[in-house]
Amino acid sequence: MDQGIIRCFKAHYRAKYIKRAIARYDEGITPSDIYNIDQLRAMRLADAAWWEVDTTIIRNCWHKSGILPNMDTAAVTTNPTIPISALIHNAICEEDTDVIPHVEQQVNDALDELVERGALQRSNQMDIEALLNPAGEMEQINEATDEEIFKAIMEAHGECENVGIMGSDDVDDSSPAKHCPTPSEALRAISLITDYIDTINNPIARKLEGLLGSLSHEICLERSRGMKETVITDYFHCS
Repeated sequence: MDQGIIRCFKAHYRAKYIKRAIARYDEGITPSDIYNIDQLRAMRLADAAWWEVDTTIIRNCWHKSGILPNMDTAAVTTNPTIPISALIHNAICEEDTDVIPHVEQQVNDALDELVERGALQRSNQMDIEALLNPAGEMEQINEATDEEIFKAIMEAHGECENVGIMGSDDVDDSSPAKHCPTPSEALRAISLITDYIDTINNPIARKLEGLLGSLSHEICLERSRGMKETVITDYFHCS
């Protein structure tokens, strides 16, 4: 369970999270707010980070565990859905180096960018170990008995029922509602970004250009579907 796959995923997530903070700082957002993130955005970052953990990383981590059977001697009685041979791949190739230090370096580079912009003091910069493995995640949980687990579940269930009776959902309504951009605002933003990437000559810009065009088309379609049919008399008012 601790051969590097989770650590690699967390490093990719942290790197993306810090780069997002850098982008927000460059947009003029104050340093105290650049780290704010909602649950949906965090889930999307986590999804993108997981897709960065490729098969080479997973295969190397399984080899590191030392628990895979020797395919030359192991008797295979059933055909697994995912063959173990796909993980073993005979032997680790010399070029299959440990990529985790490389990913962790990306996190350190992102932190250095924050320091260069003045959004982070060098003295406050966390080391990679503390960043990927916060103290709160290292707490040891004592094994609970069946009775203790049952009691905890029943107490939680009772609290949920009390919340339902009192009509409270523990949502903080004091914070201002986040403005949701209108379709017109989104289209203007797409136009602005498109004008900018027109000046960039690289494959990523061209790919983004196509995606933005598709998004603009979908927004226009959705807006047209929401339009109501009118008649000419709607434009006249009785005095």
